[in-house]
Amino acid sequence: ATTNAGYTWLGWYNGETCVCATEEFTFKAEKDVTYTATWLANTDTKYTVNYYLQNLYDSNYTLHETVELTGETDTTAAAEIKEYAHFTYNASKSVISGNINGDGSRVLSVYYTRDKYVISTARNNTKAGTVTESGAYKFDKQITLTATTNAGYTWLGWYDGETLACATEEFTFKAEKNVTYTATWSANTDTKYTVNYYLQNLDDNNYTLHESVE
Repeated sequence: ATTNAGYTWLGWYNGETCVCATEEFTFKAEKDVTYTATWLANTDTKYTVNYYLQNLYDSNYTLHETVELTGETDTTAAAEIKEYAHFTYNASKSVISGNINGDGSRVLSVYYTRDKYVISTARNNTKAGTVTESGAYKFDKQITLTATTNAGYTWLGWYDGETLACATEEFTFKAEKNVTYTATWSANTDTKYTVNYYLQNLDDNNYTLHESVE
């Protein structure tokens, strides 16, 4: 008998009786008989599960974690579907089950797509200035929002609800959630305007500036 990888030789059996413990069994023909070559499947046969996370700057995947496991030879291995924050399991790309090969060559592959988040911008006053437009970005993508303040307004900051997220007009951060940042200004209370008072001329119907009030 020849033993394949992943199995342990038990012996040649005649019914329930082991008649030879070695793989090579020599004897003389004396009767009709069936000898059964008997093996035990190993329960510590190795297999591997690789976990891949999608890259930030392209659609490819990079190996994130390798888990070495053991199981019974020629049974079906199943990979654990782990949870990774900001990544979603990609069933269509993954191979999560397969036969445990006796030589330990079975490799299962589990893929996770990088989550995308919508970064929205708003303005508390549409006349106060302009802001960067909204967009959808992969997790961990560095983003810079920019606000431009019009004359007559004072910049107060980028707000997430009632919370000040950034005090400057240029706001750099990484995409980690769906969020709306509101560009917030206050209208100046000391903005100048002018009133001109004109009096009609004596000798014609035109008018001459008489007084200016700031």
